[in-house]
Amino acid sequence: MKTFTYKKIFSTIYLIVFAVCSNAQAPDPLPTGNNGIARNYLNDEGIENDASVIYADNFESYNSVSGLTANGRWNEAYHTQNIRLATEPENYYHGTKALEFKVPQTNNEVSNTLVKYINPTEDIIFIRFYAKFNSEFNVAGSSHNGSTISSSYWEGPGSGPGIPADGYNKFLVSGEMWRDASGPQNPGSLNAYVYHPEQRDIWGDHFFPTGRVIPFDYLPGNFGPYFISRPEVVPELDQWYAYEIMVKANTPGERDGRIAFWLDGNLIADFLNIRLRDTTDLKIDRVGIDLHIKNNIMSVAKKWYDNVVIATSYIGPMMTTTDIQQPPEHLPEDFQLLQNYPNPFNPTTTLSFVIGHSSFVSLKIYDMLGNEVATLVDEYKPAGNYEVEFNADSHSGKVRNLPSGVYFYQLQSGDFISTKSMVLLK
Repeated sequence: MKTFTYKKIFSTIYLIVFAVCSNAQAPDPLPTGNNGIARNYLNDEGIENDASVIYADNFESYNSVSGLTANGRWNEAYHTQNIRLATEPENYYHGTKALEFKVPQTNNEVSNTLVKYINPTEDIIFIRFYAKFNSEFNVAGSSHNGSTISSSYWEGPGSGPGIPADGYNKFLVSGEMWRDASGPQNPGSLNAYVYHPEQRDIWGDHFFPTGRVIPFDYLPGNFGPYFISRPEVVPELDQWYAYEIMVKANTPGERDGRIAFWLDGNLIADFLNIRLRDTTDLKIDRVGIDLHIKNNIMSVAKKWYDNVVIATSYIGPMMTTTDIQQPPEHLPEDFQLLQNYPNPFNPTTTLSFVIGHSSFVSLKIYDMLGNEVATLVDEYKPAGNYEVEFNADSHSGKVRNLPSGVYFYQLQSGDFISTKSMVLLK
C-alpha cells in the first residue's frame, strides 16, 4: 500500500491547547481491528442474523446477474451488461464467487451500481466489503469506485448530481479513490466525496484523511479541534482489502456528525465536526457499491466486490481460523512509546516503540514551536519491538545542527497516539 503526506498546519502541541480551550466535546474512540460484529461469526457465516446487521451478501447464492435484484436482495442494479459473477479463484475473496464490475475502454459515462434501500431509515450506517481493482486500472477524474451512503439523494427536491445540498434536501457520502492527471498513482487516494450544506462546489467536495479538501485545498476542512490528520492512502492494484465506511448523521443544530474509514481494520480517516443535515427528516435511506467512470479512455477497468455487510455498528474484518488462533507469545499485545535514551542527549539518542499489530506507523520529531523537525518512520510495519536512532546534527544525509532545547517525539498508529519530550543539550 502506498501512502503520502502533506505538512501539518499545526503541530499536535497546538491541537492539544486548542482542544483544551474549546467547548467542543471530545469524540468517543472508534473501534478497530477484530472488535466488531464479524468477530462473532467465523468466515461471516450467520452474520446476516446479527441484530445490528441490515444486509449481508457473499454472492454465493446467485446463478445469474438477474438474481441480484430478485427476492428482495439488492433493490437496484445499473448497467448489468457490465456486471458478472466471477468464479476465478483470484477474483473472489472467500467462497467461490464474487461480484465483478467492468467499465470498457470508452469515452462514454458508465455507472455500474448495486443499491440497497435502508428501511427503516437510519442515522448511522457502516458498510464493510472486500474489494480489489484490476492491475490495468487507469482512471483520472470523475470516478465513484467504492460505496455510497446517502439520504434523499435520488428523489425529491434537489435530488441528483450538480445540485448542492442545503441541509434539507439531501446528503451523500461516497468512500472512493480519486486522482487527477498529475497523480497520485492508480487507483488514487482514498477519500470521502461529500454533498453537504457547506460544500464548496456544486458537484460536491472531496475530504482527504490529512484534512485537505478539494476544491480550493488552500483552505483546510472544518473538522474541529479534535481532528487528527492521517496520511493519505493509495491501495495497491490487484490486491484484496477489507474496506469499511461509517457515516453518522449529525443532530440538527449540532456538529456531531462523523465520517470514518477503515482499511483491513485500521482506522485511516476520521472526519469530525460534520454537518450533513438541518432536519431529522433526512435519514440514511440508500447504500450502494459502485464502479462509475465518466471517461475511461485508457484501458478496461474492473473492480471485484465480495463479503458485503451493512450494519448499524462497527463490523470489522472477516474472522478466519487464522485470526482466532492465539498469537505467538513473543508478539506484543499493545502499542507503546518508550522514553528515549540517553536523555538529555548530544547529538544522538535512541527512540524505542512497540507495535501491537501490523499497521501504518508514523514517528515524527517537533520543536517547541510545533515545527516538524524530522520524520523517522512513515510506513506500514508488522507487529514487533523497534528502535530508531535520532541524530540532531544530520538526517537523511543532510546537515541540520539543531540547537539545544526541548523537542517532542510522537508515535501514531491508527487511533493510538503518544507524545513524549526529550532534551538536546550541547
